[in-house]
Parts: sequence; C-alpha cells; structure tokens
Amino acid sequence: MKYLIRTVWILLLFLAFIAMDLSREAHAAERKFDLGFTPLDTMMDSERSTIYMTRVDSKEIYAVNYKTGEIQTLTLPYTAERLDIYQNHLYVTQPKIAHDKYNFGPYEGAIAVVNLDNLTFNHLIDVDADPYDIAVDQDGFIYITPGSGQHNNMKVYDLSTETEVYNSQAEAIMSERSVIYYNVVDSKLYTIPSTVRPVGITSFKIEKGKILDIYSSLYTGDYKLNKTAQISPDGLRLYNSGVAFNIEATAPNLFKEKYVFDQAYSYFAFSKKDQLTFAAGATGGIDVYKYDTNKYLYTLQNGVVANQLFYQNGLMMIRDHTLTVNSNIQAETLRIFTQQYRNGYDRKNKPVMNDLKTSMTKFPTDTAFEVLFNQHINVKDTSEIKLTGPEGPVPIKITSDNGLLSIAPTQRLQDASNYTLTISNSALTGYKGEQLAKSLKFQLKTIIPEIEKLTLQIDDKKVPGKYFFTAQATGGYKPQYLYYVVEGDAGTGPVLQKFSNTSSYTWQPSHNGLYTMIVRAKSTGADVGSEKVSRYNVLVDDHEIPTATFKVNKKTWTNQDVKIDITAKDNGGIDYIAYPEYGIKYDSQMTFTAIENGTYTFQVFDYVGNVFERSVKVSNIDKVKPKITLKVSTTAPTKNSVILTAQATDKNGIKRIKLPNGKYVQTAKTTYKVNENGKYTFIVEDVAGNQMTKSITVKSIDRKAPAVPKINKITTKTKQITGKAEKAATVYIYNGSKYVKKGTVDSKGNVSITIPKQKKDRILSFYAVDKAKNKSKIAKVQVK
Repeated sequence: MKYLIRTVWILLLFLAFIAMDLSREAHAAERKFDLGFTPLDTMMDSERSTIYMTRVDSKEIYAVNYKTGEIQTLTLPYTAERLDIYQNHLYVTQPKIAHDKYNFGPYEGAIAVVNLDNLTFNHLIDVDADPYDIAVDQDGFIYITPGSGQHNNMKVYDLSTETEVYNSQAEAIMSERSVIYYNVVDSKLYTIPSTVRPVGITSFKIEKGKILDIYSSLYTGDYKLNKTAQISPDGLRLYNSGVAFNIEATAPNLFKEKYVFDQAYSYFAFSKKDQLTFAAGATGGIDVYKYDTNKYLYTLQNGVVANQLFYQNGLMMIRDHTLTVNSNIQAETLRIFTQQYRNGYDRKNKPVMNDLKTSMTKFPTDTAFEVLFNQHINVKDTSEIKLTGPEGPVPIKITSDNGLLSIAPTQRLQDASNYTLTISNSALTGYKGEQLAKSLKFQLKTIIPEIEKLTLQIDDKKVPGKYFFTAQATGGYKPQYLYYVVEGDAGTGPVLQKFSNTSSYTWQPSHNGLYTMIVRAKSTGADVGSEKVSRYNVLVDDHEIPTATFKVNKKTWTNQDVKIDITAKDNGGIDYIAYPEYGIKYDSQMTFTAIENGTYTFQVFDYVGNVFERSVKVSNIDKVKPKITLKVSTTAPTKNSVILTAQATDKNGIKRIKLPNGKYVQTAKTTYKVNENGKYTFIVEDVAGNQMTKSITVKSIDRKAPAVPKINKITTKTKQITGKAEKAATVYIYNGSKYVKKGTVDSKGNVSITIPKQKKDRILSFYAVDKAKNKSKIAKVQVK
C-alpha cells in the first residue's frame, strides 16, 4: 500500500464577492507548493508577502514567498523554534537546553535578531531563561514564556536596551511551555498551557514591560480547547476550537463565550474588510461565516485538511497536511463496552463511542471492542489483529458483520495496565477486495482502583518556619497527593501541591493564624472526585522580628559599583529580602550592587510576615573622569627647551599625574621640560581611579642651521641682489666685516635685497639666520 505524508501550502485567490451570493458554491484559484516538512511555528509578513517558519530540531528559519513560491533559508546559532516580528526584525527563540519540566534552573537561552530586508542574522540577545514562546508588544518589550520547570516565571526584556524588566514572581508565573499571544487593541497578553489539562486561558494586562493585572479562566466550561488560538483583527474575540470567547469584557465576564460553533475547528482566519471568518474544519474544508453574526455562508476546499490559515488582501494561505492512499476502506468509529453489556446482562454501563483517537484510558477490565468501517469488510487474517498487554499477547475472539468488526478478550484484563490494540492493514478487505487504508493502533489503559484509606501526620521540629507533613494512602494504584491549606473558617484555600506521587509536603505559612492542612489522595490516572481526604489543624503564632547584617565591600573612593552583602536570620526562617526598585530575593542571603551614590532601603521578611528594615547610604562612588589642561611655554620657534605645564582638577581630588616619561607625580599641577619636538601624553588619575588622557604636540624647537644662501650673479651695475634661501629666514650681507644690508626670504624661498652698486672684484659675504636664530654657513660672491 502506498502511504505518503506531505505538508503543502495552497495559495487561494479568494473572491470575496461570492459571499453575497449564497446560492452558488464559492470559487478559488489555487497554487500549491510543497515544503517537504511540517513547520513548527509560522509568522506572516504581509509587507513582504512572506511566511516565516521554523522546523523541529533545526537551526534554520524558512522565508516562503506565498506569491512566487520562492523559499529562502537562514541558519541561526541554535535551534530555531518560535517567531515574532517587530519593526522590520524577526525575533526567534534560541533554546540552549532541552525543555524539561523537571529542570528547575538555572537556565540559559537566547533570542536571535534577524534583519528582514535581506534575511540576515544580526545578533543574539542572551536571556536568563529557557525560552519557549515569545510575543513583542507595540512598545518594544519582548515577553518570553518558560520552557522548563513546571511552573515558572515569564521573562520580559526591553529590546531598546536588551535588559530584563523585572516583575514579581506572583504576577509572572505560569505553566511551562505555554503559548503566548499579544492583543495590541487592549494591550494584553494571552497564554495557553500546552502541557496541562484541562486547558485554560490567562490574560495579562501590560504596560511597557510591567504586568499590571492578571486574570485566569481556570475553567472553560465544557469546551475542549486547543493549544493554539487566534485573536480577531478588532481585538474583541479569541477563537479556539469551536468557541469564540469574549475578551473585551472585564473579569468575571472575561472569557465568556461569544459564539459556539457546531463543530471544533483547528484554525481561524479573518477578513476585516469583508467581515468574514474562515474556519478550518478538523476533518476537511474551510467554512466561511459572517464575522458580526457568525452566520454560516459556505464551504471552501472540501478536500483539504487545513492545519493553518492566513488571509491577506484577497489571498488565503493554507497549510495542508495531506494523507494520500490508493484505497478507500476506512475505520470511522470505535466502541468500547463491558462484556456484560454486550451479552445483555448489564445495561447501566453504556458503550463508549470514540472518534478513533490513538489513546484511551479508564476502560473496564472486562472490555470488548467494536470498530465500525465505512463499508462491508471481511476478516482476511486474524493473526494480524492483536491485543497485547503487560504480560504479552491477550487471547481474543474476532467476528465481523458487514462493516462491524468485533474483538472480545477471552480473559479479564488487569487493572491500571496499558494495552495495545493493533489492526494491520492486511487483516481486512473491503467489498471489492481492497485493503484497509492504513493500519490502526490504539493505546489503551484499564480502569484504576480507588484509594481505600488516607492518614496525615506532622513533624513540627522546625516550627514556626516550616511544617513537615506526610500522607499515607493504602489501596489504589500508585497514589498521588494534592495538598492545600484553609485559613480560619474559609471554605477553600490555595493549592500548595498539585496531584503528585510525592506524599510529603513542607509548608511555610505566610502569616500568623489558625489553619487546616488538607490532603487529597487518588490513584494515578483516576478521575478527580474519587479522592480520599485527611485534615490537620495548625496554629501559627510567631511575632519575632528577623535580623540582618550588612557588609559593604568598599568604603573609600571607587569608580566601581559598590556591593552590599546581606545575611538575614530568623527563628522560623527567612522568606525573602526586598531590595530597591521592587526587587525580591527568595533567600536569606544576597548581594546587592549599587551603581551610583544614594540611600538604599532593604526589607527582610520571615515566612509569617514579620519585617526588619534598614537603609544603607552609599556616597563613595565616583565614575566621573578628572579634567586636565596642558599649556606650552612658547609656540614661537626656538632652539631652547620648552616647558609644558599640566593642571588637573576633580571635585573629589587628584591622586597623581603620569608624565610622558612614565614617571608619576603626586600633585594636581606639574611642569615638564621638553628638548625636542613631538607628541607628549599626560594621564591624570583621581582618588577614585578614574583616568583622563590628554596629549599636546610641540613643534617650535628648531636647532638645525639653515642652508647656505644661493645668490645670483652680481655685477658693478647690480642694484637688486636676488637668490634662494630658507623660507622666512633673514639673509645678511657683509663687505668684509662691514655690514651692508639684510632681507627676508619670502614664502617661496626667494630673497631680493636692494644695495648700492659695488666695485668690481669686491667680495661680498652672505649668510642666513632662521626664526630660531640658527645661522647658516657663509657664501661669498665676487662682483663681476
């Protein structure tokens, strides 16, 4: 038999005007392209006509142009999982550890930032979390749901600074591996857990990274919800499975159903312009409804089982997970009932109808099975129909009647045990001899016996801080224990430990009072309501105030942060330490880092609410660099030494100045003698260790004699002597030892001096003197 699973994207050109004519079938022009894999997460970018995707256990992200079918890929440093778009960037979760509900930290992970203009990796934002899903709000704050730890905190980071925004643990806690959605209309986040049942929805009111309010549905009525949801474009409704929940209301009316569909849907998309809702049927087809009235209009793509829908400007993108087979005999319904009911002896336990799920629990130990097919069947090979349990194959009796296959074990099954029912595709043939479309396999678990007796004991050696409770259940199957506490006459109280195989619990009360500790026990897998209950009364009376010591690591001037070590003690134990800027440390010790001067107030709380408070003043932090001015004794050309003067200033004082020769002087002002031109660097350091570097360049020292002047021919008729010499120098003329005249060389190196006519054969002497008073050698010229 040919069996193929493929993931296909179908592009539909949707004709919205068809909705006005319900008498005829809606039409669509379609284009298909095969991905070759099933996406883990998707995000549509309507500006680029692109859908971004990730793939299970892959570092690659995929950019699929839904108009052209072109696919681009980009490899990131770590496994790419969940996506969101903000301001021309794609943000991608980068878990560095495996998601594990039993891993309680510490965690590490990252968020990859991808430029969307050219699909290039920009950088990583490291986060102190195991990131599972993300959402970015309109103010540029990214919210990260936890991937590990059962119940853990949602992390918030400011994308402008890439720093964490802290919220209290009580506000940010949620189930690990929760999916998250952002509603820009009401500035709320919505989370849905993916690892717990029943599925509930929680809303978080947010503002610039801060959680302002939280409301959990806890219970969603009789509706079986999916792990994914879609928010309508107007932000008023949240669609999940077969329900549209009202999210514009406030508690307690939040999450009340607005519309209830006749069936469950796997995905929703919307046309805001045409006021249409598109609903992907779980068994095929896309039903179209009027958005405002929820009136059914028509169905598109009956043959398509859509896992995802996107709608944009008349185009509908459908992710189709298709099964293709070469025969059409298929199972439709599985019935489970007791052998007594089947034989007519017990009509109380009616058959359980099942829609062919791959796993079922809590069926009787005297179970029989019936599978209804879509046509007449014949049993071709009974050996290909098997029921196996913890001890191997179970003897069964097999019969068939038209399209009904009956399977009856010939012995009672074991309590609370797993069984596998397998019907191979070659076991049956249809009306025309064709085989079963695919093999069927069901994972089954028998009914679980109830707990018979439950006791609760206390160990009070460490009261009032901690109370150790131990429960003991007899009977049942792998007992699980739920602990909760009731204060005073209240009828109920907070759950301390959800059902777990851990029979003991350590309770730390939050304040004084009279309490009742209650434990419920049930068998693993048993229904809630079948528990045994035990109670224990506790009086908590503790008024002793905690104590704490504070140690500052630096008391002299410093340009570093100052660390304050805090150690707290209490007779009943420390709950947490509250530190500035609304921080909380659930420990008896912590180190606080002061980055600037100020008064910092700390509060130490014990488990019952007694408080110790102390303020610590920090005034020795100086991170401001000192100032320094440099002056030179002269900028005029000189052949003598030059004196440099350095003057440093700082509000808290100067420690030293480093001279250009590497030596230090312990003063705020100093001089430095320079004998040659060059760049001279001074480094000033204040008493806190801050440094400022400044340089000055000396160009005025000149000890080099100018070149000998070159004088042109002189005759007895010459009145203007010309020649070449160093620029800006002065040329002197002597007749023997008698001074004749002088002249200044211009910027081009030319000199011209007017003199009286000279006698023939007279010898004149010439020399040049530069600005630094350096004198050249003498040039002698005979008058012709």
